[in-house]
Amino acid sequence: MPELLQAHLLGKPPRPVRTRSASSHTQERGLRSQAAEPCRSAPSAGFRHAELDYDEKLRRHQASLSLAQRMGLVAEPAQPLTSVQWEHVKHASDSRQDSEVPCSICLEDFRTRPQVILSCSHVFHGECLRSFERFAGKRHCPLCRCPYFDATIHHSGLMVWRKKCASRIQRAWRGYTSRKELFNELRDPNIRKEAPALHRRCCGKALQALGGKLEKACEDHEDALERFLQELDGSVAQSSALIREGLCGFEQLHSGMVAPLPAASSNQEAMSKDCAQAEEGPKWSWSTARKAARSRGEEVDCPICFQPCHLADRQSDRVELLSCSHVFHRCCIMSFESFHVFEVHLCPVCRQTYDRRPWNYEAQAKPPRPVVDKDLPHRLRSVPKPGPRAPRLNYRALH
Repeated sequence: MPELLQAHLLGKPPRPVRTRSASSHTQERGLRSQAAEPCRSAPSAGFRHAELDYDEKLRRHQASLSLAQRMGLVAEPAQPLTSVQWEHVKHASDSRQDSEVPCSICLEDFRTRPQVILSCSHVFHGECLRSFERFAGKRHCPLCRCPYFDATIHHSGLMVWRKKCASRIQRAWRGYTSRKELFNELRDPNIRKEAPALHRRCCGKALQALGGKLEKACEDHEDALERFLQELDGSVAQSSALIREGLCGFEQLHSGMVAPLPAASSNQEAMSKDCAQAEEGPKWSWSTARKAARSRGEEVDCPICFQPCHLADRQSDRVELLSCSHVFHRCCIMSFESFHVFEVHLCPVCRQTYDRRPWNYEAQAKPPRPVVDKDLPHRLRSVPKPGPRAPRLNYRALH
């Protein structure tokens, strides 16, 4: 009795003081602030909370409780749902077929995007729920407006999308096999006699598809060929201009200014006309060939070196006239013949056999020789000997 009375008068013994280190105190404060973060005005995304497991959710829940909630003075919030409870929630959602309808926020199918189910059994896209919480500032269900306390990942929408894709693939394959079997059956002579209209329509569709593919391939090939020819014409014109510019200085030393290039279209028309006439008719006489050559103009370019021939100048003695009325430089046509490309010499333009004569040829006259300028000193009149590879002119072949 005296001991009990003494204890009653003195009161309960003081509780032992527990000392905590600074690191443990800081860690506990961090957990409390992290757990209490959803209660602020800008809540955390429910999708991140849904990715956590049950143990982590329970630990954060215990760390977020205040002192009054721990002592039972204030009702503590609901604890995270267990796996068994989540099974009942998912079953309720699947019974309503929520995963087969679009998301209530973005109105799109769930497909392969992450899906979240709330404790109120409503499902949403994880990204949509995160955006809703960021703009609304509250952790309420967007559909029923009830505050939710837990969320988790749900894969029902993914399974529904896979079933839709599988059924669509199977439907397409069954249609393909059925059409193929029908087409093979229509090729049978017996069925062809029984259903001629159906056979004709089936063959018409098949030929139409093949004709469309062939027409498209021909158009693509024609476009590619047209582009190639345009590029080739541009390259030829550019090369001709570069050659003319490079030889401009050389031409000015011998015959003055270089004549402008004739139009490409006129040259092509004249060339095609001459080639057609050469193919149709027999060999022309020399007078006819000379008239045809003069009809193209006095300033005609050699088709081999692209330099003007100057038929009206004194340099015309270096020009050769072919029986097909085409004109070349003597050195150019002799170099062409020296290669022996053909057993029988053919014209480089119209590919016809020919006989050639100098442009200023006269009966019983020898071919003209190069004119030496008398004003030059005697030591400069000597023409340098050609190199070992340079072909020599055969004057006997000019007759």
